[in-house]
Amino acid sequence: LELYSGFANNPTDNVAHFAHLGGMLFGFFLIQYWKKDRGSFY
Repeated sequence: LELYSGFANNPTDNVAHFAHLGGMLFGFFLIQYWKKDRGSFY
């Protein structure tokens, strides 16, 4: 839905859809990185 909204040409839409998608991808990879290092908690 967010990807479609990013490509849809709607002049009244004031949302940075691709920035939200980038944040979602960054958060996903950050969580994957955190899950990888679960055994080395001090």
